[in-house]
Amino acid sequence: MHSKIAVLALAVSVASSTYAQTPGAAMDRVYNLTNTQTPQQMNEIATVVRSVGDIRQVYAVVPQKVLTVHGTIGQIAVADWLVGALNRAAPESGTHEYHVPGSADDVVRVFYLNHARTPQETQKIVTAIRSLTEIQRIFIYNSLSAVAARGTAAQIAFAEWLVNELNQPAQTRQPGTHEHTMTGYTNQVARVFYLSNVDSTYELQQVVTAVRTTTEMQRIFINNARKAIAARGTAEQIASAERLISQLDRAR
Repeated sequence: MHSKIAVLALAVSVASSTYAQTPGAAMDRVYNLTNTQTPQQMNEIATVVRSVGDIRQVYAVVPQKVLTVHGTIGQIAVADWLVGALNRAAPESGTHEYHVPGSADDVVRVFYLNHARTPQETQKIVTAIRSLTEIQRIFIYNSLSAVAARGTAAQIAFAEWLVNELNQPAQTRQPGTHEHTMTGYTNQVARVFYLSNVDSTYELQQVVTAVRTTTEMQRIFINNARKAIAARGTAEQIASAERLISQLDRAR
């Protein structure tokens, strides 16, 4: 959904009381982070706003639980939306998406990974998203198991598909083929394979090593919690991986 700037529940004060009329003009914003409890939480929000918002001057004032931002009107609008999505006591349901004004294909999205049990699980999902989608601006806010990402509409749609596949209860197994055809890429397919008879991280890694060596796919990652392998390659590479995984995942 689009920005909820007008209804932010956090206390926002404007250090520069008058908005400049030109889009490139600089202004200041001060956010009271009412739902942060630790310096780590404040610093993580600052990192997300700085990196995803592409704003250089972002500072966390830890004792006062204040975040200060200096940027253009467009940058401040992104910061408003990001702080609104992250400075909350609990994740909010629904789709959290912001389309950057003035850009034809620039989308910011926050995903809440409600089934990631540890920061390590969240990090593994983010590593897979970053590598398979080629999204560079993607960062974690651990307190909410939230992931903020910025990319093209096609990249964000791809990331959404991966989150829906990997952010599930550990024992969930959906029938059918779990495949995503990538927009804007010639003969590129993403696939998530769910293994039934591999019992350990070591065995999963052995399967991945065999698939990578045989198919020469470089973008292939393990999700231990779901006994899943996420991969991206040509249609031929994915078909070859499917045959090999089927052979290696036979019941013992």
